[in-house]
Amino acid sequence: MPDDIHSARTVKILIASPSDVATERDVVERIISRMKITCKNNIRLILESVRWETDVPSEMGKHPQDIINEYVDECDFAICMFWMRIGTETKVAPGGAVEEFERILEAGNAILFALLCR
Repeated sequence: MPDDIHSARTVKILIASPSDVATERDVVERIISRMKITCKNNIRLILESVRWETDVPSEMGKHPQDIINEYVDECDFAICMFWMRIGTETKVAPGGAVEEFERILEAGNAILFALLCR
C-alpha cells in the first residue's frame, strides 16, 4: 500500500475562453502551474491546465470542436472567461467556449466564471 504522503491526484482544469482573452488565459495558466495543494490525509493535488490552443492536437477528418470536446470531457473543473466574444459558433452552441462550459456543467463538474472588463 502506498504511503499517503506520496499519494497524488491529478485535477485537470479546463481554461475555456474565446480568443479575445488570450492574455488572461496565460495568466490563469501560470497561476495553476505554481499552485501546490495538499488536502486532508496528505493527499496532494496536481493541477494540470488544459487549453484548446496548446493541448489539443490538430487532426483531420473531425470537426475542430469535436476534437476539443474529447479533451474537455476529461477535465474535472473549468475556468470560463469571457469579454467581448463567446467563441466561434459550433454545431450545437453559439460559441466554442459556451459548448465547453455546457459539457462541463452536464458532467456535474465545478465551474468558475470570470466576466472581464477592460
